[in-house]
Amino acid sequence: ANGNDFLSLYRKAVEALSKSKLNGKNSFTMADEEYSGDKFMNTSADMEIVKHLISEKNKPNGAYKVEYEGFKHIFQFITRYSARQETGIEIILFTISKQDGNMIDPLTLSEAMFDLENIIKVSLRIGDVATKYSSCQYLVMLIGADKVNHDDVVKRILNNYSQFAEKYKIVVKYDIDYQQLQEDNDSWK
Repeated sequence: ANGNDFLSLYRKAVEALSKSKLNGKNSFTMADEEYSGDKFMNTSADMEIVKHLISEKNKPNGAYKVEYEGFKHIFQFITRYSARQETGIEIILFTISKQDGNMIDPLTLSEAMFDLENIIKVSLRIGDVATKYSSCQYLVMLIGADKVNHDDVVKRILNNYSQFAEKYKIVVKYDIDYQQLQEDNDSWK
């Protein structure tokens, strides 16, 4: 009677919970069959639903890992934000290659990239963003880069990854080219 889909049932549960909270400790409220006509209550309940649905659960430490398309959208958003707030952004591209210059076999490459992803994720701050760019490249966005030394970040990642690089007999190169990316982003507008 209270609904036949997740959102309407969830809305009724949140509405009942909100009413119980208003009545104080150790109270309970049965959800009404009809959705409340109280617009303030509905808005408040809807906001609680939205916050619950979009909030990050079990927030891990380290960088925010996203797919490449999401990375592009975040970059474009942060670039807009940084223009207004004067917040620095830097992009670092890490590339894995074989020490002898030959091709890395696919299984080794997959394992090496998995390990690089995990090292990058835990070596960065919680507000930084990272994505796999290609089969042998990882892209990192340092947000608030004016408050951090990118050389220290790179050294930390390379030091933390050094045992894996030796294990796989690979090298990790990096490139920082924010200025070019900034100019490219300006031309997208």
